[in-house]
Amino acid sequence: MFARKALGLFVGMLLTCNASIAWAAPAFKGVFFGKHSTRCDSGNARGTTSPDGSAISVIFDQLQAEAGAAKHSHDRMRCDLTLKLTSPVIAPTKVLLDVRGAINKTGKATVLFKVLVNGIEHSLSPDSTGPVASSFITTLPEDAKKLPVSFVVSAKGKYPYSSALVSIDSVEATFYKEEINHGNKK
Repeated sequence: MFARKALGLFVGMLLTCNASIAWAAPAFKGVFFGKHSTRCDSGNARGTTSPDGSAISVIFDQLQAEAGAAKHSHDRMRCDLTLKLTSPVIAPTKVLLDVRGAINKTGKATVLFKVLVNGIEHSLSPDSTGPVASSFITTLPEDAKKLPVSFVVSAKGKYPYSSALVSIDSVEATFYKEEINHGNKK
């Protein structure tokens, strides 16, 4: 009788442990910089993870491409980040990514501002001047352990007729939770 109760208790604990592991929320644990990055490393960027790991923010200091000065008619920069997770996701998981920066152009200067998220390329509006803020939703596949993010930026300008400056200020990733309306009016 005692053995049967002990076995039942053990099986119940095992099932409870497995259920809690299987339903653990995904969490970010840190940011790592790629070896092919230019001007992008732990010296000019700070990464912060929320206490529960549901969000990570990376803030950059002077991450920019600038052209149109007396000696520089073309400038380019690349930043490769890997946002690491505490453990593999157990199912496809959506992540909301916010990228903030700025574009300033004069004359006929040109810029290129691309963001590659999980291998998919997104272009940010190079025709505008001023603050740039874009959001992307990407899906991590089952068993993913990281989220790769890259920025490819270039600026072209001809002194003294045109100049261009492209800067990246920050990137933030948050696990995306779709809100479900159960017929309740707000």
